Amino acid sequence: DLRVCARNCNFKDVTASQHMELAIRDTYVAGVRSNYVRQHLLEKGALDIAMEAALKFDLLELDPQAAEAKGIFSHWLRCFEAYLASFSSPAITEVQKLRLLHARVNHRIFSLIEDATTYADAIAILKRHHV
Repeated sequence: DLRVCARNCNFKDVTASQHMELAIRDTYVAGVRSNYVRQHLLEKGALDIAMEAALKFDLLELDPQAAEAKGIFSHWLRCFEAYLASFSSPAITEVQKLRLLHARVNHRIFSLIEDATTYADAIAILKRHHV
């Protein structure tokens, strides 16, 4: 029985957040079809690099005057809000949402929203400029 074997493994206690990160990593690796790629991911450091690339959210960089700006912004915003929704437990605060938003826009777009005091205000400003 696996539980009997696990008793002597000296598992360390982990927080819910750490457990979630481990579950995400396990799911990511399990979803890789190639044994070669899976083995490479499990090598020291390779999985961290791959996970960072896979989970890193795209930076919003666009010219509001460009013809496709509205579509690009709408898609980016939908993806960003789905990313924020993934922080369901514990729920992410409005302050954290605003900080994450600041981190995911380029310097020019940041200058538009840097004085916004709430996430909702910052999004409203972005919508005015890009929609």
